Amino acid sequence: LFLVFQWLVKHVLSRREELAAKTRRFAEMKFESSKHQLVEEVEEKERRTKTAPLLEKVMDRYKPKRQFRRRDALSQLPQAMQAQCVLLEYGHALPASASGKTDKGSAEDDQDATAVHGDMLAVEGDLDFLSGKRIGALVGMQGDMIGSLSAGYSEHAQLYGQNVDPETASRRGKEQAHKRLMASMERQLQVATAKCKARAAAYETLVEQVHATQAALEEQQQRTQRVVRELAKLKAAETPENAKELEALEQLVLINDRLKEQQEAFRAHCKRQRHELASAVEHFEESGGLPPDELERLHKVEALYTEESQKLARVRALLARKTQETHMLRRKIDDVATRGELVQYERRFVELYEQMATNLEVTRRYYTKYNTLTDAHKYLNKEISILNSISSKWAQISASESLKNSFLTQMETIRSGVQENLTRVKAKYDSDAKKREELAAGLAKVMERQRVYFRAVKEFQEECTKNEALAT
Repeated sequence: LFLVFQWLVKHVLSRREELAAKTRRFAEMKFESSKHQLVEEVEEKERRTKTAPLLEKVMDRYKPKRQFRRRDALSQLPQAMQAQCVLLEYGHALPASASGKTDKGSAEDDQDATAVHGDMLAVEGDLDFLSGKRIGALVGMQGDMIGSLSAGYSEHAQLYGQNVDPETASRRGKEQAHKRLMASMERQLQVATAKCKARAAAYETLVEQVHATQAALEEQQQRTQRVVRELAKLKAAETPENAKELEALEQLVLINDRLKEQQEAFRAHCKRQRHELASAVEHFEESGGLPPDELERLHKVEALYTEESQKLARVRALLARKTQETHMLRRKIDDVATRGELVQYERRFVELYEQMATNLEVTRRYYTKYNTLTDAHKYLNKEISILNSISSKWAQISASESLKNSFLTQMETIRSGVQENLTRVKAKYDSDAKKREELAAGLAKVMERQRVYFRAVKEFQEECTKNEALAT
């Protein structure tokens, strides 16, 4: 019996865990599908509405201003030159050349930057924005160009200024032209190679992003299919008995998840607002500080941030308390046996009792049959022994009268013994029959009491149903 009870308890515990998992998944699905707003969310929206004009005003005041405009279209330039043009149009310094380039490449980049600056037109009203440092940088670019031109002129002077043979000068000129052409081709090859590498890296990045997106999509699809399957199982397992408990658990899970979402959203909003305000403060300090009115508003924003942080701590404490209460309720619900579990216990015990009664009845039949066959075997052996004795001594008995009288006396003794055995067996049969009748009468009484019990239970259930209907 211990093994049977052990199996029964394990089966019940596993069934309870399955029901708890289904209930949890159903509650999570319901919370995700519903949309509610708490008082904290409404207050947060109002605070955002109040602080939005101040932020918009600050952003409008310190937004970037265009100071130059290019004569030609940007689409005709390479991507790097387009970026330089845009930076220069909005008053930012041109980026320095990469460290891996050669001197010829740096000179070519300086010439391109100078050409870009030459194509720029200043926008009216922003001419004073150019600082002395930027003008010096532009003059330095022109100085590099002048230096390269003077070096070329001196080289030509060395070639053609002396009294040399015209053929030798022509050959040297062709060699120099060939070298310049080779240098130009090498620069173009380097630029093309750099562009190819950049595009290959961008292509690999895009491929990785595509693979990651596909993997995320497949994972999301699998998760959606699993949720749909679990939802179908949960709907199939839902019964009228546990409907109220599931609804209460669903509401608690909804509140818990909603508080978590509000916490994450509020935390992200606070971080974003803090970063924006910090960058704005740094920019203001670099530009000479804020006016008194805006400084006062900034202090108000900081005070508002401190207040919101305190509210976040209070909401987090409330969330922890609600979560603890939710877990306590879940444990209490799991400890209480449901009606389905009680019915399952009853069925298992009834099946066990019936199995034990059947085995006991079969065992009793085997024992009775064995005893009956043993008695019949014993009586048959006695009868055979008597017949064998009579058959072996019959010739001697028939020859003498005294032996006949003694044989008759022995036979009478045997008959009386058999008659006594028969009487004793009949008495035992009568007593067993009497006990059987008494047990049958007791069984009839018990069955009648069972019928009365079932009828009372049925009436009680009907009255409970009527009471619930009237209460609702």
